[in-house]
Amino acid sequence: MEQSPVRALGRRNAAVTPEQERWAEALAIERRFGEQATEHIAERVTALAAAGDDAGIARWIAITELAPCTPPKTSDPNRFCG
Repeated sequence: MEQSPVRALGRRNAAVTPEQERWAEALAIERRFGEQATEHIAERVTALAAAGDDAGIARWIAITELAPCTPPKTSDPNRFCG
């Protein structure tokens, strides 16, 4: 079953694209894991690879591809980059 490219959320009927969803995920990971975000992502991708979950790996890679666009909170511009 193919997912719709836009989802309606809540009563406001706000449409969220898959790219916006990945942005939200990337920001949530950064907030939760901070400096360890890259490590967390690597652990998740490794676990998904071991489980043979190609769709899960693709999703995490899509999240990391947005990371370089995330404004860094430290002096290291390569932090949390995919």
